[in-house]
This record gives sequence, C-alpha cells and structure tokens, in this order.
Amino acid sequence: MFKLKLLLQVKDVLNQFPEANRFSLTGPFDKNINALNPYGIYRITKENADYILSQLTEVSMDFFKASYNTFKEEDKKNLPPFNELVENIKLESLNHVQASIRNDFKDHIPINDLFMDEKTLFTHPPQLYHFYHHFEHLFSTYLLQIEHMLKHGRHRDLDDVFEDEKYKDLKLACISKELTYVWHSTISNRLSVLYTFELGESSKAWLLKQEDVFGLSDLEDLALYKDDEILFSSNTHEKMYKDVRTDEDYSYLED
Repeated sequence: MFKLKLLLQVKDVLNQFPEANRFSLTGPFDKNINALNPYGIYRITKENADYILSQLTEVSMDFFKASYNTFKEEDKKNLPPFNELVENIKLESLNHVQASIRNDFKDHIPINDLFMDEKTLFTHPPQLYHFYHHFEHLFSTYLLQIEHMLKHGRHRDLDDVFEDEKYKDLKLACISKELTYVWHSTISNRLSVLYTFELGESSKAWLLKQEDVFGLSDLEDLALYKDDEILFSSNTHEKMYKDVRTDEDYSYLED
C-alpha cells in the first residue's frame, strides 16, 4: 500500500528509528560504462560472480514457490523436490545462455521456446514455462555483463570511494562491502556496491549533514538496520521509502 507523505529529513528518519545501529548506502561498481566500454572496465572474481548469481536466484524463489504451489499433486510426484527442480532448471538455462554467449547469440533459440517444443529436461506441467522464461531473462540480462567483467584487467579497490572528501569520514565506520544487483529497495541492471556502516557518533554526524534522504548522490538508497534486521528502506531516484516494521510504503510529496 502506498501513501503520499511529506518526508522527512535525515534527522526525522533517525529519530523515528532510535533502535537503529547500522545503515547502508549503495553506489555504482563501475562509473566507466559508456559506448566505448559498454560493460565498464573493472574486473570481478569468480567468487563474486557465483555470489551475484546466487542472489539473483534467491530473489526469484518466492515467484517460483508461488507457481509451484499451483501444480497438481500428480504433477509434483513426477518432478524432483522443489529446490532440486529449481536448481536443475537454473543450470539447464545457465548452460543454454552461456552457449549462446559463446556464439554471440547467433541462431539463438530462447529456452522457453525449447520447452514448448518439449526439448528441455522438464516438459510438464505447462507452468514450468515460466521457470524457464524467468531464468532465460535473468541470465540473458546479467550473465553477459558478468562474463565480460570476469575478463576485465583492472581491479577496483572498493575503498576508493572514501578517498572522496565527501565520504572520507565514513571509512572507519564501514563494516562490509557487497557487490550486488539486488538490494533492499530495487533490482538493478547495473552492478552496484552495497556499503554497510556502524551508526556511531561520527557516522551519525555525517548523515545529519546530508539533511534530505532523497538529496543523496553517488552513494544513495539509505537504509537503517538493527543489527541485521532492516527497519527502513529508501529509493533515492524513485523518491519512495518503506517503514519495514509496519510494511507501509510511502511516496515522497514535495512541499
């Protein structure tokens, strides 16, 4: 449910969530994406890639589970258990897209079309079409980027953001840095870095200087946490935020 509401300077957000002891901000992994470098210039590791793909799969699990729950019981009996089913379709789709990438997508046939022709590992029930279609879209969107980033020669130090005068006071408060397409307020088509910070005296003073939640730039999408539990989520560009405790969504209304 969305509500229009006047919000909320940073100080008001912090006052609303006094139990918060951490916060996060998100910024781009690579600012060098352009016509000359459509996949940027910075390298990721195989471990990064595996984790990123596992996140993208995990965020899809609610969709798969809801679809699976519509299957007839007799259909379920002819399939592996749910988690094994999803993993098998994921790997089949991944291998299919990887083969297409190696061939520059020449003569590429979407795997959901192969499903319709009963040329996939699983061909029934018909709801499995959506499993194949979802993974095809997911891997076609992200895997090509990942494959290119694995081959790049330049390493990026994720602490380099703290060399900027604007963010130098946050360096000592940073407790984790995570490469991801998925975070609390969105799924992006650009790889980003989720920085998590302890909310201490110095980092709180930095936040209060920012004043407007939606005035953040470079590092954006402020979220507040109590340990690992998220309390507050915002999306800078969409000018929306969520009180996770009450599951209420709000859209920002200008004065």
